[in-house]
Amino acid sequence: MRLIFLNLSYTEGHSTTMKNLSKPFKINATVRTQTSMIIKTEKGNVELGRALFWDINERNIGQALSESDEWVVPRVFEYGTLEEINEIIQYYGRDHTRNILVRVKDGLRPMSKAMAWYYFGLDF
Repeated sequence: MRLIFLNLSYTEGHSTTMKNLSKPFKINATVRTQTSMIIKTEKGNVELGRALFWDINERNIGQALSESDEWVVPRVFEYGTLEEINEIIQYYGRDHTRNILVRVKDGLRPMSKAMAWYYFGLDF
């Protein structure tokens, strides 16, 4: 579910309605996605978007985090937000996350490689 909040105002900063928009105005829009979930694991809680794991049952995501780090890390680095990537780095630790990316470097897609460079300076 997406919620979009619009704030219409004249360039002078006065609020307006949709009736008279003949003067120049600006639109500030904020999009919020309500799909984050907190996954409880033995190591702690992780907040990630449900869309990252669209292809597995929600009940199995914690198990995937615990047992399939070489599958989870590239997926989050490819499709996750910066916040989600930070969550994964915090969950697995910087060194372990970096080592996973090095081990699976041949299977990484372009965005994952770019994020690996951004976070760890890895140039594949």
